[in-house]
Amino acid sequence: MKENNKEYITRREALKRMGAFATLLSLELSGVSSLASCANKKAKRRIIFFFTATGNSLFVAKLLSDDVRSIPQELKKSELNYEADEIGFVFPDYAASAPLIVREFVSKATFRAPYIFSVITYGNAAVNVCEWWNRFANEQGLQQQYIKSLLMVDNYLPVFDMNEQIKIDKHTDENLATIIEELAAQKEYIEKGDLGWFNEEGLERLRASHFPMTAERLIAINQEKCIGCGFCTRVCPRGNLKLTGDGNLTIEGIYNKDFNSVTVTKLGMVEKEGGIRLPGEPEARTYWESGNIRNKDGETVNPYLINNTDDVDGYYASVSAQVSKTWGFGLSLTAAYTYSSAKNVIDGIGDQVTSAFSTNTFNKNGSNVPELGYASYVSPHRILLNVGYRLAHKSGASNFGLYYEAFRQGYIGSYSYSRYSYTMYVQSGKYQNPVTNDRGAVNLIYIPTREELDGMPFTSDENREEYWKFIRNDDYLSKHTGEYSKRGGAVMPWQHMLNFRFSQDFYVNVKGRRNTISLGLDVNNIANMLNRDWGNVKRISTTNILKYENGAYTFNKPTWSKYAGTISTWSAMFSIRYTFN
Repeated sequence: MKENNKEYITRREALKRMGAFATLLSLELSGVSSLASCANKKAKRRIIFFFTATGNSLFVAKLLSDDVRSIPQELKKSELNYEADEIGFVFPDYAASAPLIVREFVSKATFRAPYIFSVITYGNAAVNVCEWWNRFANEQGLQQQYIKSLLMVDNYLPVFDMNEQIKIDKHTDENLATIIEELAAQKEYIEKGDLGWFNEEGLERLRASHFPMTAERLIAINQEKCIGCGFCTRVCPRGNLKLTGDGNLTIEGIYNKDFNSVTVTKLGMVEKEGGIRLPGEPEARTYWESGNIRNKDGETVNPYLINNTDDVDGYYASVSAQVSKTWGFGLSLTAAYTYSSAKNVIDGIGDQVTSAFSTNTFNKNGSNVPELGYASYVSPHRILLNVGYRLAHKSGASNFGLYYEAFRQGYIGSYSYSRYSYTMYVQSGKYQNPVTNDRGAVNLIYIPTREELDGMPFTSDENREEYWKFIRNDDYLSKHTGEYSKRGGAVMPWQHMLNFRFSQDFYVNVKGRRNTISLGLDVNNIANMLNRDWGNVKRISTTNILKYENGAYTFNKPTWSKYAGTISTWSAMFSIRYTFN
Protein backbone atom coordinates (compact mmCIF):
# COMPACT_ATOMS: atom_id res chain seq x y z
CA MET A 1 0.00 0.00 0.00
CA LYS A 2 1.27 3.48 -0.82
CA GLU A 3 0.40 6.80 0.78
CA ASN A 4 2.13 10.10 -0.08
CA ASN A 5 4.68 8.16 -2.15
CA LYS A 6 5.61 6.17 0.95
CA GLU A 7 5.25 2.44 0.88
CA TYR A 8 3.52 0.84 3.87
CA ILE A 9 3.59 -2.88 4.53
CA THR A 10 1.08 -5.00 6.36
CA ARG A 11 1.64 -6.87 9.60
CA ARG A 12 1.50 -10.13 7.65
CA GLU A 13 4.21 -8.97 5.23
CA ALA A 14 6.42 -7.79 8.10
CA LEU A 15 6.14 -11.16 9.80
CA LYS A 16 6.91 -12.88 6.53
CA ARG A 17 10.10 -10.83 6.11
CA MET A 18 11.04 -11.33 9.73
CA GLY A 19 10.46 -15.03 9.52
CA ALA A 20 12.65 -15.52 6.48
CA PHE A 21 15.46 -16.53 8.77
CA ALA A 22 13.69 -19.70 9.89
CA THR A 23 15.22 -21.79 7.11
CA LEU A 24 18.66 -20.33 7.69
CA LEU A 25 18.22 -20.95 11.38
CA SER A 26 17.75 -24.64 10.89
CA LEU A 27 20.92 -24.76 8.75
CA GLU A 28 22.97 -22.72 11.23
CA LEU A 29 21.92 -25.03 14.04
CA SER A 30 22.75 -28.18 12.11
CA GLY A 31 25.34 -28.86 14.79
CA VAL A 32 24.68 -29.55 18.42
CA SER A 33 21.45 -27.75 18.82
CA SER A 34 19.88 -29.21 15.71
CA LEU A 35 21.01 -32.72 16.57
CA ALA A 36 19.90 -32.27 20.12
CA SER A 37 16.57 -31.03 18.91
CA CYS A 38 16.15 -34.06 16.68
CA ALA A 39 17.14 -36.37 19.50
CA ASN A 40 14.79 -34.62 21.86
CA LYS A 41 11.94 -34.94 19.41
CA LYS A 42 12.43 -38.70 19.35
CA ALA A 43 12.82 -39.12 23.07
CA LYS A 44 10.86 -36.21 24.56
CA ARG A 45 7.40 -34.84 24.17
CA ARG A 46 7.24 -31.04 24.22
CA ILE A 47 3.93 -29.14 24.35
CA ILE A 48 3.80 -25.40 23.69
CA PHE A 49 0.81 -23.39 24.91
CA PHE A 50 0.62 -20.04 23.14
CA PHE A 51 -1.42 -16.90 22.95
CA THR A 52 -0.92 -14.55 20.02
CA ALA A 53 -2.73 -11.40 18.94
CA THR A 54 -0.55 -10.36 16.01
CA GLY A 55 1.38 -13.51 15.05
CA ASN A 56 4.74 -12.97 16.75
CA SER A 57 4.20 -15.51 19.53
CA LEU A 58 2.66 -18.06 17.19
CA PHE A 59 5.71 -17.79 14.95
CA VAL A 60 8.02 -18.53 17.89
CA ALA A 61 5.84 -21.35 19.22
CA LYS A 62 5.92 -23.21 15.91
CA LEU A 63 9.73 -23.04 15.84
CA LEU A 64 9.94 -24.55 19.32
CA SER A 65 7.61 -27.51 18.86
CA ASP A 66 5.39 -29.40 16.48
CA ASP A 67 2.73 -29.67 19.21
CA VAL A 68 1.42 -26.12 19.68
CA ARG A 69 -1.92 -25.41 21.34
CA SER A 70 -3.92 -22.17 21.45
CA ILE A 71 -4.68 -21.07 25.00
CA PRO A 72 -8.12 -19.56 24.09
CA GLN A 73 -9.09 -22.85 22.45
CA GLU A 74 -7.82 -24.91 25.37
CA LEU A 75 -9.89 -22.86 27.79
CA LYS A 76 -13.04 -24.07 26.05
CA LYS A 77 -12.31 -27.64 27.23
CA SER A 78 -13.72 -29.09 30.45
CA GLU A 79 -10.52 -30.94 31.37
CA LEU A 80 -7.34 -28.87 31.79
CA ASN A 81 -4.82 -31.45 32.94
CA TYR A 82 -1.57 -31.74 30.97
CA GLU A 83 1.49 -33.99 31.24
CA ALA A 84 4.58 -34.13 29.02
CA ASP A 85 8.36 -34.25 29.15
CA GLU A 86 8.54 -30.52 28.51
CA ILE A 87 5.85 -27.87 28.73
CA GLY A 88 6.35 -24.37 27.42
CA PHE A 89 4.43 -21.10 27.27
CA VAL A 90 4.82 -18.46 24.58
CA PHE A 91 2.91 -15.19 24.81
CA PRO A 92 3.37 -11.41 24.38
CA ASP A 93 4.34 -8.95 27.07
CA TYR A 94 1.31 -6.83 28.05
CA ALA A 95 2.33 -3.90 30.26
CA ALA A 96 5.19 -5.92 31.83
CA SER A 97 2.78 -8.76 32.60
CA ALA A 98 0.93 -11.63 30.93
CA PRO A 99 -2.36 -11.20 29.07
CA LEU A 100 -5.42 -11.90 31.21
CA ILE A 101 -6.34 -14.99 29.23
CA VAL A 102 -2.89 -16.50 29.89
CA ARG A 103 -3.26 -15.79 33.60
CA GLU A 104 -6.71 -17.39 33.57
CA PHE A 105 -5.39 -20.50 31.84
CA VAL A 106 -2.50 -21.01 34.24
CA SER A 107 -4.76 -20.50 37.27
CA LYS A 108 -7.26 -23.13 36.06
CA ALA A 109 -5.00 -25.79 34.53
CA THR A 110 -2.67 -28.40 36.01
CA PHE A 111 0.75 -29.03 34.44
CA ARG A 112 3.13 -31.93 35.13
CA ALA A 113 6.54 -31.95 33.48
CA PRO A 114 10.19 -32.21 34.64
CA TYR A 115 11.03 -29.12 32.62
CA ILE A 116 8.72 -26.10 32.25
CA PHE A 117 9.69 -22.90 30.49
CA SER A 118 8.31 -19.64 29.03
CA VAL A 119 9.33 -17.37 26.17
CA ILE A 120 7.80 -13.89 26.36
CA THR A 121 7.84 -11.78 23.21
CA TYR A 122 7.93 -7.99 23.24
CA GLY A 123 8.52 -5.14 20.84
CA ASN A 124 9.69 -2.19 22.90
CA ALA A 125 10.65 -2.78 26.54
CA ALA A 126 10.50 -6.02 28.55
CA VAL A 127 11.13 -4.26 31.89
CA ASN A 128 10.78 -7.00 34.58
CA VAL A 129 8.12 -9.12 32.87
CA CYS A 130 10.07 -12.39 33.40
CA GLU A 131 10.38 -11.85 37.14
CA TRP A 132 6.71 -10.84 37.37
CA TRP A 133 5.65 -13.94 35.43
CA ASN A 134 7.79 -16.22 37.60
CA ARG A 135 6.23 -14.73 40.73
CA PHE A 136 2.69 -15.02 39.39
CA ALA A 137 3.18 -18.60 38.18
CA ASN A 138 4.61 -19.63 41.54
CA GLU A 139 1.50 -18.27 43.24
CA GLN A 140 -0.55 -20.58 41.00
CA GLY A 141 1.60 -23.59 41.90
CA LEU A 142 3.52 -23.58 38.59
CA GLN A 143 7.28 -23.95 39.04
CA GLN A 144 9.36 -23.02 35.98
CA GLN A 145 13.01 -23.68 35.22
CA TYR A 146 13.45 -21.25 32.34
CA ILE A 147 11.92 -17.85 31.51
CA LYS A 148 13.33 -15.49 28.90
CA SER A 149 12.12 -12.56 26.85
CA LEU A 150 12.57 -12.15 23.09
CA LEU A 151 12.71 -8.79 21.30
CA MET A 152 10.77 -8.84 18.03
CA VAL A 153 9.21 -6.45 15.54
CA ASP A 154 6.63 -4.29 17.32
CA ASN A 155 3.47 -4.69 15.27
CA TYR A 156 1.10 -2.78 17.54
CA LEU A 157 -0.20 -0.72 14.62
CA PRO A 158 -1.86 2.16 16.55
CA VAL A 159 1.55 3.19 17.87
CA PHE A 160 4.36 1.80 15.72
CA ASP A 161 5.16 2.16 12.02
CA MET A 162 5.83 -1.26 10.50
CA ASN A 163 8.19 0.18 7.93
CA GLU A 164 10.32 1.70 10.65
CA GLN A 165 10.23 -1.49 12.69
CA ILE A 166 11.56 -3.57 9.78
CA LYS A 167 14.55 -1.25 9.44
CA ILE A 168 15.60 -1.90 13.07
CA ASP A 169 17.97 -4.80 13.57
CA LYS A 170 16.67 -6.35 16.80
CA HIS A 171 18.83 -9.48 16.43
CA THR A 172 15.72 -11.60 16.69
CA ASP A 173 17.19 -14.53 14.74
CA GLU A 174 20.36 -14.69 16.86
CA ASN A 175 18.46 -14.41 20.14
CA LEU A 176 15.92 -17.01 19.09
CA ALA A 177 18.71 -19.38 18.06
CA THR A 178 20.21 -18.99 21.54
CA ILE A 179 16.85 -19.75 23.17
CA ILE A 180 16.47 -22.91 21.07
CA GLU A 181 19.94 -24.08 22.10
CA GLU A 182 19.32 -23.37 25.77
CA LEU A 183 15.97 -25.16 25.74
CA ALA A 184 17.53 -28.16 24.00
CA ALA A 185 20.04 -28.34 26.83
CA GLN A 186 17.26 -27.79 29.42
CA LYS A 187 19.10 -24.82 30.86
CA GLU A 188 17.79 -23.35 34.09
CA TYR A 189 17.53 -19.57 33.85
CA ILE A 190 15.16 -16.84 35.05
CA GLU A 191 15.81 -13.52 33.32
CA LYS A 192 16.31 -10.52 35.60
CA GLY A 193 14.49 -7.32 34.68
CA ASP A 194 15.50 -3.72 34.24
CA LEU A 195 12.94 -1.26 35.56
CA GLY A 196 14.60 1.67 33.80
CA TRP A 197 12.51 4.77 34.42
CA PHE A 198 9.58 2.63 35.65
CA ASN A 199 8.81 1.83 39.29
CA GLU A 200 6.91 -1.13 40.74
CA GLU A 201 3.97 0.97 41.96
CA GLY A 202 3.49 2.54 38.54
CA LEU A 203 3.81 -0.81 36.82
CA GLU A 204 1.11 -2.35 39.01
CA ARG A 205 -1.28 0.46 38.10
CA LEU A 206 -0.41 -0.07 34.44
CA ARG A 207 -0.99 -3.81 34.71
CA ALA A 208 -4.38 -3.28 36.30
CA SER A 209 -5.63 -0.77 33.75
CA HIS A 210 -4.12 -1.85 30.43
CA PHE A 211 -4.91 -4.60 27.98
CA PRO A 212 -8.08 -6.07 29.53
CA MET A 213 -8.75 -7.91 26.26
CA THR A 214 -12.36 -6.80 25.98
CA ALA A 215 -12.03 -5.68 22.39
CA GLU A 216 -15.16 -7.58 21.38
CA ARG A 217 -16.98 -4.25 21.87
CA LEU A 218 -14.94 -2.82 19.03
CA ILE A 219 -15.42 -5.66 16.55
CA ALA A 220 -17.62 -4.88 13.56
CA ILE A 221 -18.57 -7.48 10.94
CA ASN A 222 -19.46 -6.45 7.41
CA GLN A 223 -22.50 -8.63 6.84
CA GLU A 224 -22.51 -7.89 3.13
CA LYS A 225 -19.03 -9.33 2.67
CA CYS A 226 -19.27 -12.23 5.13
CA ILE A 227 -19.56 -15.55 3.25
CA GLY A 228 -20.15 -17.66 6.34
CA CYS A 229 -16.93 -19.68 6.07
CA GLY A 230 -16.27 -19.48 9.82
CA PHE A 231 -12.53 -18.98 9.42
CA CYS A 232 -12.56 -15.88 11.62
CA THR A 233 -14.04 -17.86 14.52
CA ARG A 234 -11.19 -20.35 14.33
CA VAL A 235 -8.34 -17.82 14.24
CA CYS A 236 -9.70 -15.20 16.65
CA PRO A 237 -7.06 -15.11 19.42
CA ARG A 238 -9.55 -14.31 22.16
CA GLY A 239 -12.43 -16.45 20.96
CA ASN A 240 -14.77 -13.46 20.73
CA LEU A 241 -16.25 -14.31 17.34
CA LYS A 242 -19.01 -16.84 16.85
CA LEU A 243 -20.82 -17.96 13.73
CA THR A 244 -22.57 -21.28 13.86
CA GLY A 245 -25.62 -21.33 16.07
CA ASP A 246 -25.22 -17.79 17.37
CA GLY A 247 -28.20 -16.64 19.40
CA ASN A 248 -28.85 -13.39 21.24
CA LEU A 249 -31.55 -12.06 23.51
CA THR A 250 -31.70 -8.33 24.18
CA ILE A 251 -34.09 -6.58 26.56
CA GLU A 252 -34.10 -2.79 26.80
CA GLY A 253 -36.17 -0.32 28.74
CA ILE A 254 -36.45 3.46 28.33
CA TYR A 255 -38.14 5.96 30.61
CA ASN A 256 -38.22 9.74 30.16
CA LYS A 257 -39.91 12.11 32.58
CA ASP A 258 -41.18 15.54 31.52
CA PHE A 259 -41.15 17.65 34.69
CA ASN A 260 -43.48 20.66 34.74
CA SER A 261 -44.71 20.20 31.19
CA VAL A 262 -44.94 23.17 28.85
CA THR A 263 -48.45 24.43 28.27
CA VAL A 264 -50.10 27.23 26.30
CA THR A 265 -53.01 29.19 27.74
CA LYS A 266 -54.99 32.17 26.55
CA LEU A 267 -55.04 35.28 28.72
CA GLY A 268 -58.14 37.38 29.04
CA MET A 269 -60.44 34.37 29.46
CA VAL A 270 -62.44 34.12 32.69
CA GLU A 271 -64.46 31.23 34.11
CA LYS A 272 -68.23 31.53 34.25
CA GLU A 273 -69.53 30.68 37.67
CA GLY A 274 -71.17 27.28 37.71
CA GLY A 275 -69.72 26.32 34.33
CA ILE A 276 -71.90 24.40 31.90
CA ARG A 277 -73.53 21.04 32.50
CA LEU A 278 -74.82 19.01 29.58
CA PRO A 279 -77.80 16.67 30.01
CA GLY A 280 -76.79 13.24 31.28
CA GLU A 281 -73.29 14.25 32.36
CA PRO A 282 -72.42 13.72 36.03
CA GLU A 283 -70.65 17.06 36.52
CA ALA A 284 -70.32 20.50 35.02
CA ARG A 285 -67.61 21.52 32.59
CA THR A 286 -65.66 24.76 32.83
CA TYR A 287 -67.17 27.51 30.68
CA TRP A 288 -64.97 30.37 29.47
CA GLU A 289 -65.92 33.95 28.64
CA SER A 290 -63.82 36.74 27.19
CA GLY A 291 -62.40 39.24 29.69
CA ASN A 292 -62.30 41.93 27.00
CA ILE A 293 -58.61 42.76 27.24
CA ARG A 294 -57.92 45.71 24.98
CA ASN A 295 -54.72 47.02 23.46
CA LYS A 296 -53.68 50.66 23.22
CA ASP A 297 -55.85 51.05 20.14
CA GLY A 298 -58.91 49.82 21.98
CA GLU A 299 -59.06 46.52 20.16
CA THR A 300 -60.06 43.31 22.02
CA VAL A 301 -57.08 40.92 22.22
CA ASN A 302 -56.50 37.53 23.77
CA PRO A 303 -52.73 37.02 24.11
CA TYR A 304 -51.22 33.58 24.63
CA LEU A 305 -49.00 32.59 27.56
CA ILE A 306 -46.38 29.85 27.33
CA ASN A 307 -45.74 28.50 30.78
CA ASN A 308 -44.85 25.41 32.80
CA THR A 309 -47.46 23.46 34.69
CA ASP A 310 -47.04 23.02 38.43
CA ASP A 311 -48.18 19.42 38.81
CA VAL A 312 -48.76 17.90 35.36
CA ASP A 313 -45.79 15.86 34.16
CA GLY A 314 -45.60 13.96 30.92
CA TYR A 315 -43.54 10.84 30.27
CA TYR A 316 -42.40 8.30 27.72
CA ALA A 317 -41.76 4.65 28.57
CA SER A 318 -40.98 1.64 26.44
CA VAL A 319 -39.81 -1.94 26.84
CA SER A 320 -38.23 -3.78 23.90
CA ALA A 321 -37.21 -7.40 23.57
CA GLN A 322 -35.30 -8.83 20.63
CA VAL A 323 -34.17 -12.36 19.96
CA SER A 324 -31.94 -13.31 17.03
CA LYS A 325 -30.23 -16.45 15.83
CA THR A 326 -27.86 -17.20 12.98
CA TRP A 327 -26.69 -20.42 11.46
CA GLY A 328 -23.42 -21.05 9.71
CA PHE A 329 -25.12 -22.12 6.49
CA GLY A 330 -26.45 -18.61 5.95
CA LEU A 331 -29.86 -18.50 7.66
CA SER A 332 -30.69 -15.76 10.16
CA LEU A 333 -33.85 -15.02 12.15
CA THR A 334 -34.76 -11.93 14.16
CA ALA A 335 -37.90 -11.18 16.15
CA ALA A 336 -38.57 -8.05 18.17
CA TYR A 337 -41.44 -6.55 20.16
CA THR A 338 -41.78 -3.07 21.66
CA TYR A 339 -44.41 -1.80 24.04
CA SER A 340 -44.60 1.98 24.37
CA SER A 341 -46.66 4.43 26.40
CA ALA A 342 -46.47 8.21 26.35
CA LYS A 343 -48.55 10.99 27.86
CA ASN A 344 -48.26 14.74 27.47
CA VAL A 345 -50.20 17.98 27.78
CA ILE A 346 -49.85 19.01 24.14
CA ASP A 347 -48.49 17.13 21.14
CA GLY A 348 -46.55 20.21 20.08
CA ILE A 349 -47.69 20.15 16.49
CA GLY A 350 -47.69 23.23 14.29
CA ASP A 351 -45.23 26.08 13.96
CA GLN A 352 -47.26 28.72 15.79
CA VAL A 353 -48.34 29.15 19.35
CA THR A 354 -51.97 29.18 18.21
CA SER A 355 -51.55 25.61 16.95
CA ALA A 356 -50.28 24.47 20.34
CA PHE A 357 -53.42 25.98 21.92
CA SER A 358 -56.05 24.74 19.50
CA THR A 359 -54.75 21.77 17.48
CA ASN A 360 -55.14 18.25 18.88
CA THR A 361 -55.67 19.63 22.38
CA PHE A 362 -58.74 17.51 23.08
CA ASN A 363 -59.86 17.76 26.69
CA LYS A 364 -62.84 18.10 29.00
CA ASN A 365 -62.59 21.68 30.30
CA GLY A 366 -60.77 23.63 27.60
CA SER A 367 -57.18 24.37 26.76
CA ASN A 368 -56.77 26.73 29.71
CA VAL A 369 -57.02 23.70 32.02
CA PRO A 370 -53.97 21.51 31.27
CA GLU A 371 -54.89 17.84 31.10
CA LEU A 372 -52.64 14.84 30.66
CA GLY A 373 -53.47 12.62 27.70
CA TYR A 374 -51.95 9.97 25.47
CA ALA A 375 -49.51 11.18 22.83
CA SER A 376 -51.16 10.80 19.45
CA TYR A 377 -48.15 9.49 17.55
CA VAL A 378 -46.78 6.74 19.82
CA SER A 379 -47.93 3.25 18.82
CA PRO A 380 -48.38 1.07 21.91
CA HIS A 381 -47.31 -2.12 20.13
CA ARG A 382 -44.73 -2.82 17.46
CA ILE A 383 -43.72 -6.23 16.12
CA LEU A 384 -40.79 -6.93 13.80
CA LEU A 385 -39.86 -10.22 12.15
CA ASN A 386 -36.96 -10.74 9.78
CA VAL A 387 -35.88 -13.87 7.94
CA GLY A 388 -32.65 -13.69 5.96
CA TYR A 389 -30.62 -16.14 3.95
CA ARG A 390 -27.20 -15.66 2.36
CA LEU A 391 -25.87 -18.15 -0.16
CA ALA A 392 -22.19 -17.39 -0.56
CA HIS A 393 -19.63 -18.68 -3.02
CA LYS A 394 -16.21 -17.64 -4.23
CA SER A 395 -17.41 -15.26 -6.93
CA GLY A 396 -20.26 -13.64 -5.02
CA ALA A 397 -23.31 -14.15 -2.86
CA SER A 398 -27.11 -14.24 -3.14
CA ASN A 399 -29.03 -12.50 -0.36
CA PHE A 400 -32.71 -12.99 0.46
CA GLY A 401 -34.66 -11.07 3.08
CA LEU A 402 -38.30 -11.13 4.18
CA TYR A 403 -39.39 -8.38 6.58
CA TYR A 404 -42.68 -8.24 8.50
CA GLU A 405 -43.77 -5.25 10.57
CA ALA A 406 -46.99 -4.72 12.51
CA PHE A 407 -48.06 -1.64 14.48
CA ARG A 408 -51.17 0.41 15.32
CA GLN A 409 -51.60 3.26 12.85
CA GLY A 410 -54.36 4.83 10.79
CA TYR A 411 -55.49 8.08 9.23
CA ILE A 412 -57.90 10.86 10.09
CA GLY A 413 -58.32 12.91 6.96
CA SER A 414 -54.87 13.08 5.41
CA TYR A 415 -52.91 12.82 8.70
CA SER A 416 -51.66 9.65 10.33
CA TYR A 417 -52.09 8.86 14.03
CA SER A 418 -51.49 5.95 16.37
CA ARG A 419 -54.23 7.09 18.77
CA TYR A 420 -57.36 9.18 18.42
CA SER A 421 -59.98 10.85 20.61
CA TYR A 422 -63.77 10.71 20.61
CA THR A 423 -64.97 14.31 20.83
CA MET A 424 -68.02 16.60 20.73
CA TYR A 425 -69.13 17.61 17.27
CA VAL A 426 -68.33 21.12 16.06
CA GLN A 427 -70.48 22.49 13.26
CA SER A 428 -68.91 23.68 10.06
CA GLY A 429 -68.45 27.41 10.28
CA LYS A 430 -68.14 27.24 14.07
CA TYR A 431 -64.77 25.54 14.17
CA GLN A 432 -62.99 25.93 17.48
CA ASN A 433 -66.15 27.11 19.21
CA PRO A 434 -66.54 24.08 21.51
CA VAL A 435 -68.80 23.36 24.46
CA THR A 436 -66.44 25.15 26.85
CA ASN A 437 -66.34 28.25 24.59
CA ASP A 438 -62.57 28.72 24.94
CA ARG A 439 -62.08 28.70 21.16
CA GLY A 440 -59.31 26.20 21.66
CA ALA A 441 -59.76 22.57 22.44
CA VAL A 442 -62.37 20.27 21.00
CA ASN A 443 -64.04 18.72 24.04
CA LEU A 444 -64.01 15.04 24.89
CA ILE A 445 -67.33 13.19 25.12
CA TYR A 446 -68.87 11.63 28.19
CA ILE A 447 -69.49 7.89 27.69
CA PRO A 448 -72.83 7.13 29.31
CA THR A 449 -74.04 3.92 30.86
CA ARG A 450 -77.27 2.41 29.52
CA GLU A 451 -79.27 4.02 32.32
CA GLU A 452 -77.68 7.43 31.78
CA LEU A 453 -78.22 7.20 28.04
CA ASP A 454 -81.93 6.58 28.50
CA GLY A 455 -82.24 9.92 30.29
CA MET A 456 -80.37 11.91 27.64
CA PRO A 457 -82.38 13.82 25.00
CA PHE A 458 -81.65 12.75 21.41
CA THR A 459 -83.06 13.97 18.13
CA SER A 460 -84.67 10.52 17.75
CA ASP A 461 -84.94 7.23 19.63
CA GLU A 462 -83.40 5.47 16.64
CA ASN A 463 -80.34 7.73 16.84
CA ARG A 464 -80.01 7.00 20.58
CA GLU A 465 -80.08 3.23 19.96
CA GLU A 466 -77.57 3.57 17.13
CA TYR A 467 -75.25 5.40 19.55
CA TRP A 468 -75.58 2.66 22.18
CA LYS A 469 -74.90 -0.04 19.61
CA PHE A 470 -71.74 1.81 18.59
CA ILE A 471 -70.60 2.14 22.21
CA ARG A 472 -71.04 -1.61 22.81
CA ASN A 473 -69.11 -2.59 19.69
CA ASP A 474 -66.24 -0.13 20.05
CA ASP A 475 -63.12 -1.52 21.76
CA TYR A 476 -62.45 1.66 23.71
CA LEU A 477 -65.91 3.04 24.49
CA SER A 478 -67.33 -0.28 25.68
CA LYS A 479 -64.66 -0.52 28.41
CA HIS A 480 -65.07 3.05 29.72
CA THR A 481 -68.79 3.66 30.17
CA GLY A 482 -69.52 6.08 33.00
CA GLU A 483 -66.30 8.00 32.26
CA TYR A 484 -65.17 10.95 30.21
CA SER A 485 -63.18 9.80 27.21
CA LYS A 486 -59.42 10.35 27.31
CA ARG A 487 -57.31 12.18 24.77
CA GLY A 488 -55.78 9.47 22.60
CA GLY A 489 -57.71 6.79 24.47
CA ALA A 490 -58.73 4.95 21.32
CA VAL A 491 -56.04 3.10 19.37
CA MET A 492 -55.86 2.82 15.59
CA PRO A 493 -56.24 -0.59 13.90
CA TRP A 494 -53.27 -2.87 13.26
CA GLN A 495 -51.22 -2.11 10.17
CA HIS A 496 -49.35 -5.03 8.60
CA MET A 497 -46.45 -4.61 6.20
CA LEU A 498 -44.56 -7.39 4.45
CA ASN A 499 -41.49 -6.43 2.42
CA PHE A 500 -39.06 -8.50 0.37
CA ARG A 501 -35.48 -7.82 -0.66
CA PHE A 502 -33.12 -9.70 -2.96
CA SER A 503 -29.60 -8.76 -3.94
CA GLN A 504 -26.95 -10.50 -5.97
CA ASP A 505 -23.33 -9.67 -5.18
CA PHE A 506 -20.56 -10.13 -7.74
CA TYR A 507 -16.96 -9.94 -6.50
CA VAL A 508 -14.51 -8.08 -8.70
CA ASN A 509 -10.76 -8.24 -8.07
CA VAL A 510 -9.16 -4.85 -8.63
CA LYS A 511 -5.43 -4.63 -7.91
CA GLY A 512 -5.61 -7.33 -5.29
CA ARG A 513 -8.65 -5.86 -3.54
CA ARG A 514 -12.16 -7.25 -3.63
CA ASN A 515 -14.78 -4.81 -4.90
CA THR A 516 -18.44 -5.71 -5.08
CA ILE A 517 -21.18 -5.10 -7.64
CA SER A 518 -24.65 -5.56 -6.12
CA LEU A 519 -27.88 -5.84 -8.10
CA GLY A 520 -30.91 -5.41 -5.86
CA LEU A 521 -34.68 -5.73 -5.96
CA ASP A 522 -36.88 -4.33 -3.17
CA VAL A 523 -40.62 -4.99 -3.10
CA ASN A 524 -42.60 -3.14 -0.43
CA ASN A 525 -46.06 -4.24 0.71
CA ILE A 526 -46.01 -7.62 -1.01
CA ALA A 527 -49.46 -8.46 0.36
CA ASN A 528 -51.02 -5.64 -1.67
CA MET A 529 -49.22 -6.86 -4.78
CA LEU A 530 -50.84 -10.29 -4.33
CA ASN A 531 -54.30 -8.93 -3.46
CA ARG A 532 -55.48 -5.31 -3.66
CA ASP A 533 -57.58 -5.79 -0.51
CA TRP A 534 -54.52 -6.73 1.54
CA GLY A 535 -51.91 -4.44 3.03
CA ASN A 536 -54.25 -1.44 3.18
CA VAL A 537 -54.15 1.29 5.81
CA LYS A 538 -57.49 2.25 7.39
CA ARG A 539 -58.94 5.75 7.68
CA ILE A 540 -61.73 6.90 9.98
CA SER A 541 -64.10 9.50 8.56
CA THR A 542 -64.48 11.52 11.76
CA THR A 543 -63.90 11.32 15.51
CA ASN A 544 -66.39 14.10 16.32
CA ILE A 545 -69.22 11.68 16.92
CA LEU A 546 -71.59 13.56 19.22
CA LYS A 547 -73.32 16.93 18.64
CA TYR A 548 -75.28 18.88 21.24
CA GLU A 549 -77.50 21.58 19.79
CA ASN A 550 -80.85 23.09 20.70
CA GLY A 551 -81.16 20.92 23.82
CA ALA A 552 -80.67 17.53 22.08
CA TYR A 553 -77.85 15.16 21.11
CA THR A 554 -77.18 13.75 17.66
CA PHE A 555 -74.87 10.79 17.08
CA ASN A 556 -72.78 10.87 13.91
CA LYS A 557 -71.52 7.36 13.17
CA PRO A 558 -67.95 7.27 11.85
CA THR A 559 -66.99 5.00 8.99
CA TRP A 560 -63.76 3.19 8.17
CA SER A 561 -62.36 3.02 4.67
CA LYS A 562 -59.12 2.39 2.80
CA TYR A 563 -56.67 5.26 2.90
CA ALA A 564 -55.93 6.06 -0.72
CA GLY A 565 -52.23 6.76 -0.58
CA THR A 566 -48.90 5.27 -1.53
CA ILE A 567 -48.65 3.62 1.88
CA SER A 568 -51.58 1.37 0.93
CA THR A 569 -50.09 0.24 -2.39
CA TRP A 570 -47.15 -1.95 -3.28
CA SER A 571 -44.00 -0.63 -4.87
CA ALA A 572 -40.81 -2.07 -6.33
CA MET A 573 -37.35 -0.61 -6.66
CA PHE A 574 -34.37 -1.85 -8.62
CA SER A 575 -30.88 -0.82 -7.58
CA ILE A 576 -27.26 -1.22 -8.56
CA ARG A 577 -24.38 -0.50 -6.24
CA TYR A 578 -20.63 -0.66 -6.57
CA THR A 579 -18.56 -0.98 -3.38
CA PHE A 580 -14.90 0.05 -3.47
CA ASN A 581 -12.28 -1.35 -1.11
